[in-house]
Amino acid sequence: MSEQSAAFCFGIVLRRLRDSEKEKGEAEEYMAERNEKKKMTAVLLVLLLTGLGLYGLVVFLGRLQVTAMESPKKNEIYGAYYVLIEDGHDSTLWDSIYEGARKEGEENCNAYVEYLGKNLTADYTDVTGYYSTHFPHISPPYVREATAHFMRRGKHYLVTSGTTGYLPNPSEVAMADTWHGPYAVLGNPHPGDESRTSFHSQISSVFQVEGKKDLYIAVADRWVPDHMELRYEEYAAEFERIFDPDYDGEIKFDEKFGMDGERDTSIADYVWLPFRFEGDRPYLDWTDEWRIEDFD
Repeated sequence: MSEQSAAFCFGIVLRRLRDSEKEKGEAEEYMAERNEKKKMTAVLLVLLLTGLGLYGLVVFLGRLQVTAMESPKKNEIYGAYYVLIEDGHDSTLWDSIYEGARKEGEENCNAYVEYLGKNLTADYTDVTGYYSTHFPHISPPYVREATAHFMRRGKHYLVTSGTTGYLPNPSEVAMADTWHGPYAVLGNPHPGDESRTSFHSQISSVFQVEGKKDLYIAVADRWVPDHMELRYEEYAAEFERIFDPDYDGEIKFDEKFGMDGERDTSIADYVWLPFRFEGDRPYLDWTDEWRIEDFD
């Protein structure tokens, strides 16, 4: 199987810092269960491509992208995001999962996570065993999730989000020559965003506009347009305290910033912006209005 035609997926794998034998056994059993769930997820996504399922389909310029959001479950999965991309050449499963919990006991607050890239089998129901790891971080809000992949001039780009639930955070772009990298982190693609919230949105997809010379559009969800006054620095600091094993103070995240399970995402808005490139580096600048016709 050639590298470019390989079915490939990205994910986040949990590594607990406390490495007792009991925890090792529990982790192995848990990951075995997660692998079975991933197989079922891959089958579900293939069905979604035929128009089945309860998740949204978006078809744009010949690229079919399927996005499924899994609801957070207390003490099991903090957040999950799956995307299957078919572009006529490659079949790619991007699987981004943070497995952990909000701090309710000391054993739940000390986790180490990183992105895991794995090749999928031809039928999308299993992994081949070949994998690579990327973007290690100690804990939210800096753990990466919500991969948006695109290619330009032979380079692979990954746009990822931090982990702050529905609240927005700074995006990050990384670039590599191959699917498995190594990826060079280029930083936040929103240089003019003083709020450090990716213009109050989370990028979910990037696509190239056919018929245009070099036009790539970032599509982003603005999950909480009714709370754009919340400051990233404040809720990021609260996330740090939640996952800090040495912090014994009171956590008032829900009181200050609300609960994800109670947010009204039916009012979510969208942000569509064209990428600007300086060499290989992509940037997103805010503009109140723009037209595809303005690009060559």
